[in-house]
Amino acid sequence: MNMLNTAEECRRFYKQVSPQYDPDGFRLYFAAQKVTGIRWLWEAFPYEDACGCFEDADGGQLLKYLTAAYFEAISWEIVPYVLKCINDVMH
Repeated sequence: MNMLNTAEECRRFYKQVSPQYDPDGFRLYFAAQKVTGIRWLWEAFPYEDACGCFEDADGGQLLKYLTAAYFEAISWEIVPYVLKCINDVMH
């Protein structure tokens, strides 16, 4: 059995048992935290944290952010034009 089949079987199994054993997805999220070593999402997503995106999120929603942080799918950078516009508004 190759790894893709094994992963797909695990996915199907989790989907079957999650309504009873992990309805809000936090068990899967906490397991992913241990595997990735990412403890605090607010460090990777300070803007989203400041906007309150994590306040009412369930485990499934948090897992999407955790995955993005782990694979470095998101990067923050200061864009000079936007910085100029902010400075113009502030002065």
